[in-house]
Amino acid sequence: SDGGVVYAREPDLPLVPASNQKVLTAAAALSYWGPAHRFVTRIESDRPPDATGVVGELCVRGGGD
Repeated sequence: SDGGVVYAREPDLPLVPASNQKVLTAAAALSYWGPAHRFVTRIESDRPPDATGVVGELCVRGGGD
């Protein structure tokens, strides 16, 4: 390649890079963990449910996400 531009559409238009960064992050995560990996998010309570099903305080514990 000679380094020349092959195609440009509105090259001077500033864009927010967030979507591109998400693609790079997802590719890195896929490469590191593989496609079969699943993150686990648990919902926990400070006590067992009572007779009406009330459990008290809930806590969401993410597993790497």
